[in-house]
Amino acid sequence: MMNFQENVYDSYQQLNENLKIEIACLPICFYYDYEKIKYYEHSKRVLLPKYILHQLSKYENITFPVNIKITNESQCISKYVTVLEFLADIDHMYLSNNMFNCLQLTENDTICFEILKDPLPTATSIKIKPHTNNFALIEDKKLYLETNFKNLFGIIEKGDTITTPYLREQISITIVVNPKL
Repeated sequence: MMNFQENVYDSYQQLNENLKIEIACLPICFYYDYEKIKYYEHSKRVLLPKYILHQLSKYENITFPVNIKITNESQCISKYVTVLEFLADIDHMYLSNNMFNCLQLTENDTICFEILKDPLPTATSIKIKPHTNNFALIEDKKLYLETNFKNLFGIIEKGDTITTPYLREQISITIVVNPKL
């Protein structure tokens, strides 16, 4: 016998505004299988409980990848991230240490996040400023940046300082100019 979630035969609804959800947060290094996902340590990707995907399944106009605006209301700080994965065996949102620190969170802080109803604009080009000279050693810079931006970030904003892996080192890059839309 097959088991379906209970809303499989329900009619779809329209999400007319961003969906707000509260959840406790932890840094990604607290995830029980951290070795499997440590590549995402400096990313703007989050792990969410599967029950949130279940909530989203009733809306027909949710776009994927799922974009999220996370807000630490006590510090008046907001950041945009994307979902890496929805997992059945977690109850927290797991953020990279970088995002956790940017949002000035402490372990198990409850934050409000919004599932964005509309997709964010897509950039056609950006201007970056590497922090170290090892960036010059990369042979195919375009491929390196496209691969790492796509896999690790999904969303970048002017003023972001992002960290990407290169061989056994990390390269920090600041996004200098807003993405051209």
